[in-house]
Amino acid sequence: MKKILRFLLLSLFFILTLIYFFPKENLYFLMEEKLQKEKIVISNETINFDFIGFSLEDFDLYYDGIKIAKIDDFDITYSFFNFNKILISSKSKELGNLQGEFDLLQLKFESSFKPTSKIKTKYGSLLGKLKMKNGAYIYEYKL
Repeated sequence: MKKILRFLLLSLFFILTLIYFFPKENLYFLMEEKLQKEKIVISNETINFDFIGFSLEDFDLYYDGIKIAKIDDFDITYSFFNFNKILISSKSKELGNLQGEFDLLQLKFESSFKPTSKIKTKYGSLLGKLKMKNGAYIYEYKL
C-alpha cells in the first residue's frame, strides 16, 4: 500500500513539475506567430504567466490591419483533469464571452461563444452559420 501511495505521489509531483517548467513564453510566441500568418495581430497586451498557463489583459485585436475589438481578458491554461487539453477563456465587453479547448492529441479546437446583443444584430447572418447549443454558438476546427 505504501509503494502505491509513493508511486502516486511521485507521479503527481512529476506532472506538476512538468507543467510548472513548461515553456509558457514559447507557447505564447508560437501562438502569436501562427496568428500573424492569418493576418491577426495582438497589440498593447499585458501578459501574466502563472503556474498552469498565462493570461492576456486589455489588448487590441487586429485583422488585416483593422482593429476588430478590445479584449478585456484572455486565459490559456492546462487542464489538470485531462493533460492533453488546453483550456481557453476570453471576455470582451464588445464581443462577448468565449470558452474553448484545444485537444493536443486530436489537434481539434472546440469553442462556445456567447456574443453581446450588438454582435448578434450586426453579424447575425454570420452567426447563423454556426451551430447553436444552450444559447451559445458552437465552433469546431480540426487541424
